[in-house]
Amino acid sequence: MRSAVCTIIAKNYLPFARVLMASVRRWVPEALRIVILVDRVEGYFDPASEDFDVILSEDLNLPQSPWFHFKYTRLELSTAVKPYALEFLFHQYQLEHLVYLDSDAKIFSNIISFVG
Repeated sequence: MRSAVCTIIAKNYLPFARVLMASVRRWVPEALRIVILVDRVEGYFDPASEDFDVILSEDLNLPQSPWFHFKYTRLELSTAVKPYALEFLFHQYQLEHLVYLDSDAKIFSNIISFVG
């Protein structure tokens, strides 16, 4: 069973995503951990050094991507990209289960067992 837990953030929410993904690593070690970033890294952090995959929203299949990113605030964009991000992740990673959580969440048990 291929499972993943994902969240969508702007880089100022990175500390929250790190806490969330650390809890996923502890309680659901078999799940992929994925963070969709709606703005640019711009030297703020090194995605390769994180303990989760980072995917830029600009790499999703968004309709008119430059305009899509321009017309929303970062908060609105985090919501607007969600259906595109989830579809992308299902296909890109060939997932059977995908759990989306807000970045300010933390888990305390194996959440995949509830859906599997």
